[in-house]
Amino acid sequence: LLQSRPANTVVALVADHGMEGVNKVVTINTVLQRAGLLVLDDQGRVDLSRTRAVYPAVNNAYILINSQDRRGGIVRPEERAGVIAVIRRALEEVRDGGRQVVTAIFDAETQGEALGIGGEAGGDVYLDLLPGYDFDARLGASEVIVPREPFGTHVFNPQRMSMRTIMVLNGPGVAAGRRLDEVRTIDFAPTLADLVGIPAPRHATGRVLREVLSR
Repeated sequence: LLQSRPANTVVALVADHGMEGVNKVVTINTVLQRAGLLVLDDQGRVDLSRTRAVYPAVNNAYILINSQDRRGGIVRPEERAGVIAVIRRALEEVRDGGRQVVTAIFDAETQGEALGIGGEAGGDVYLDLLPGYDFDARLGASEVIVPREPFGTHVFNPQRMSMRTIMVLNGPGVAAGRRLDEVRTIDFAPTLADLVGIPAPRHATGRVLREVLSR
């Protein structure tokens, strides 16, 4: 492709995430249920009238607090900190062979802006797990740690080495032989737009990687 491209053409390559192998899952809703934060009805469905926190089926590594600003929510604003504390204690107690499985817990309200998490479409409490473990959103599981067939996945803290990906730029305006370590996927669009001389996308939040430009 590089050899046959037309003159004055930039080739840009990016992938959205890395991959990591896992062979066990953590049933987060079982943890919440045992802590008294999640209540199921007689059909095994979430009873929102008695549930304070739930790990949703979308499986995006976050817990939702059933706050009063949600339809049918019951957690008052002044109760949020207490619910977070119970969530944190319950997750920190999850062990497998003596090892702590939940390795990080982030509150989107206090850490969201710095980490790029939360927001209207996001969660309230974000989690990270020990390598080899994945999240499981099932309801009513009898065990917290469940073995499964090995597979590859990526719903983890983007700072993990295994979640890092690749970005390559080549062509007019790109300095040859430059390698950068601190690059984010969100920097791709504004940098490429700058290279080809068009405005950055309206909602782009990354920066132009000027250190790789030859001009």
